[in-house]
Amino acid sequence: GKVTGDKAVGGILGCVMGGKTVIGNCSSLGSTAENTTGGGYEHGGIVGFIDSTVESISINNCLSKCEIGVSKESGYIIGNYQDICQTWTLKDISYIPKTFTGEGTEAKPLLISDADQLAQIAEYVVNGSDYGGKYFKLTKDVTYKGPKIGDEKHPFCGVFDGDGHTIDAQITSGSYTGLFASLDGATVKNLKIKGTVSSTGEGEGFVGAVAGYAYNKTVIDNCYVTADVSGTDGNIGGIAGAMSESTISNCRMDGNVKNTGWTSTGGIVGGILGGGNSAASGSTSGQASGAALK
Repeated sequence: GKVTGDKAVGGILGCVMGGKTVIGNCSSLGSTAENTTGGGYEHGGIVGFIDSTVESISINNCLSKCEIGVSKESGYIIGNYQDICQTWTLKDISYIPKTFTGEGTEAKPLLISDADQLAQIAEYVVNGSDYGGKYFKLTKDVTYKGPKIGDEKHPFCGVFDGDGHTIDAQITSGSYTGLFASLDGATVKNLKIKGTVSSTGEGEGFVGAVAGYAYNKTVIDNCYVTADVSGTDGNIGGIAGAMSESTISNCRMDGNVKNTGWTSTGGIVGGILGGGNSAASGSTSGQASGAALK
């Protein structure tokens, strides 16, 4: 179906007011759009508006395929919310536009075939979609000059299968820079990355071709990097900048890694494992240079 209105329009809930709210195991497969005559306010793929009187809200394992109308306050997950100082939890949230082929399952993954789709995923992750439990597959080589996927506070949590294809990346950002800014319990496998991945400005660390930071049992497997990776502070690695309780396996780094800062530079993760408490296996033939090489 289709949900429309001028204010507080959501794929599942229009407005949340006060108390404790839990939204779980819900899907919104229709579309939500603003009132075309009124300009529209507060339109979201799951919730249109959350009031400041809300004590706590938890949104878990929800999927939205809504086509979000352009309004003054809109978002893929939540249209707008007033300052909430109480408990706030988002987990396993997915916004999937209808232009993507696939269902996000292991048997029918969401297929990515161009840079525009990668850029869309980057935008959705920053806006609240972590894609926990969702599967993606790259179907061809891609030249990507778009933004990193996610940021320090918005990790990618799904499964990304490169299927042996190459991403020619030109990614420049601040700290937490890579194809993926951060990975939380995610899997990235069978992927090749070339080009350049770098942080800019003084004191910008956590940089890696695959991920700036990976944690919570993330797995990076069978990835091959020839990209040049550089940063200006700690934790600069060819595959990942830093990891915690995660694993790198069967990976190779043939690019160069440069750190002009003061800690941890290396081929795989800060010098195999200079930026975290994780297991890393692989090889490197590139040059690693920095102020504190391990």
